[in-house]
Amino acid sequence: MSPGDKILIKPNLLSPVEVTHAVTTHPTVIEALVKCLKDLGVGKIVIGDSPAVSNALKVARKCGIEEISKKFGIDIVNFDTPVKVKGKFGRIFEVAREILEADKIINLAKFKTHTHMIMTLSIKNMFGSVVGLRKSAWHAKTGTNKMKFADMLVELYETIKPTLNIIDGIWGMEGNGPRNGKPKRLGVLLVGEDGHAVDFVACKMVKLEKIVPTLLAAEKRRLLNIKNVDIIGDGFRIIDNFIPPDTSIKGITGIINPFGRFFVKFPKVVLNKCVGCKICKEHCPVGAIDMREDDKARINIDKCIRCYVCQEVCPENAIELIRKGHIRGDKTVTSL
Repeated sequence: MSPGDKILIKPNLLSPVEVTHAVTTHPTVIEALVKCLKDLGVGKIVIGDSPAVSNALKVARKCGIEEISKKFGIDIVNFDTPVKVKGKFGRIFEVAREILEADKIINLAKFKTHTHMIMTLSIKNMFGSVVGLRKSAWHAKTGTNKMKFADMLVELYETIKPTLNIIDGIWGMEGNGPRNGKPKRLGVLLVGEDGHAVDFVACKMVKLEKIVPTLLAAEKRRLLNIKNVDIIGDGFRIIDNFIPPDTSIKGITGIINPFGRFFVKFPKVVLNKCVGCKICKEHCPVGAIDMREDDKARINIDKCIRCYVCQEVCPENAIELIRKGHIRGDKTVTSL
């Protein structure tokens, strides 16, 4: 870091939720990072993201990051202006202008589970660099192929290439994250220049390193060699009783076992929890969700590509994941 550098801090600002839910990067971690950067004499620091729900400022206000930004005179920017960039492997991304304008990017992820990618860590966190609903377009392009989606995330990360990757795992999330899982005290803070290596260590701590698609995609691209990962410090330990997402068996069987299709989970609306906010409908990348006459969400499983974005963005935790054979009715998911 040089004194004249413009530093962009890219936290996880998924949605406007209280910090105690462990959905967003904790403001205390951001404050500690800002203090370190100030001590190094860095002049310009910006915090930015493109949340799945709402905007960066509203999310920052809800989870306490806005207070930190005001304390240090730091701007919070919502990624609104897309710029086309050719990825390292040939894909075209529309990333935020602020990403390209920064001299250095610090990727400040959260230690969380993710129903689609099993874990959301350093690599997945950079997906927030893609502006707005253009993220949904990538889900539509990759369809039901989670390895294709993972490879896209790896390419996006390699194209942006943050200077430093930090995972806030002091309080993490288990279960059906990244929004509706359960907070879990992990007591770890992982830091490294190589996001793939940092993610590998995080996944190894919770015994998921063999099934996380972004790790498998990085290995296939020869971007991750687990034999060359050096762990510095004495904080590494195996975290027992960590609960993976319900979809993790698909992550295991779908990749290495031909019987994986029998364990595929589909989203299903719990009617007594659904408040008809339409957030799931607005974010579904393939238009598989409409509204019933009683203004409750309805999912067409014939159209569903199992990206689980609906489950991710639902503010009421009104979408659960079950096997198709357990769905009553024919083509639509209505209630449990």
